[in-house]
Amino acid sequence: MKLKYIFNDYKTLENTIKEKKNISIFPNSGIILSGIIEELKENKILIIVNTQEKAQKIHEIFPHSLLNPEFGLFPFEIDFAHDSTVQYKIQFLKDFYEGKNRIAISTLKALFDPVLPYESIKIFNLAKGETHKVSEVIKTLAELGYKRVKEISETGEFAVKGDIIDIFTSKEEFPIRITFGIEGEIEQIRLFDLQTMKSFEKKEKISILPNTYYLFEKNDWKKFQNRIQEEIKKIDDEYLRDSILRDLQEIKKGSNFGINYYFKFFKNGRIMPFPTLIENIEEFTKIFVEPIERDKFLKETEEIYKRSSEASEILEDRKDILTKALKKLNEGRIFTLKNVPDEDTIELPAISIPENFSFISNIEEFILTSVKEKSVIIFTEQFNRI
Repeated sequence: MKLKYIFNDYKTLENTIKEKKNISIFPNSGIILSGIIEELKENKILIIVNTQEKAQKIHEIFPHSLLNPEFGLFPFEIDFAHDSTVQYKIQFLKDFYEGKNRIAISTLKALFDPVLPYESIKIFNLAKGETHKVSEVIKTLAELGYKRVKEISETGEFAVKGDIIDIFTSKEEFPIRITFGIEGEIEQIRLFDLQTMKSFEKKEKISILPNTYYLFEKNDWKKFQNRIQEEIKKIDDEYLRDSILRDLQEIKKGSNFGINYYFKFFKNGRIMPFPTLIENIEEFTKIFVEPIERDKFLKETEEIYKRSSEASEILEDRKDILTKALKKLNEGRIFTLKNVPDEDTIELPAISIPENFSFISNIEEFILTSVKEKSVIIFTEQFNRI
């Protein structure tokens, strides 16, 4: 939807877009957002919100956009990231690096999650009719963080029964059964039910996303362990040393533990201690669809950092660097949609509806009978109903 069809004062906005980098607009609505994106059709766009729920709603409006899932962790926070989130994050990063869509959506917290470099992203593609050694498939699955078991019962596991491999990824609702034939040719790829063990849907190909975020080569792992050991030598606190060694064992198991803290020992970032998406958004036009809670984010991060430091769970770090990283969000071209206008805000009064416009209570009937004669604009919060 183009803004000129909706607002009387469109020319003011058009001129402002050409002249200014930072623009505030009222009112804040999905149709305004859609109009701005249409106006900026030559630009890469990053939409930033406060919550994952809000990000998901906007993604429903722009289903082809790239949605950045968050681990739900603050910088320096040590905890587990869910395996399914890790898989979605890896898919997002692959699509983001490859420029699959010019629109990306992210929460503030997700922008500060550590990111894998493009060369570290591994996705295992298998197709019916291809030839693979079963032993090589087993090795690859183990490298991608899947645990070998006798019978799979949950996501992140795989089982081998002769020429059949069962695998349960976090992105699939049901596990996958791959049947190999003569000389390693893939004869069948099917989904199956864990309760009945019966196959029910054929697939021509599958993409298996890693079950771990620690996708690094042997040299990277060696550097990681050396850096950790060097840090441990400097520590007098015995509890802290033991805590780090326990964390190290957990990471070696392939679990998605401590990503938002220990990632810096694998890869260093240009802004944060570890690489983040903040380093990759310089050429993006940023749209804030609500007031971004930067102070709240900073305060909560500092509280977690302080609590972990006092409990001897983490090494001292440059927490002040977070403030500098937040300032990067103010660089480049910015649009801010506001719920309440101020003196710097462009107000866009809607074009008045003609008096002969009549609304029929049954919206389906209205659209079917009137859409050929009129342009129809629907303002709603119930996107799924429409």
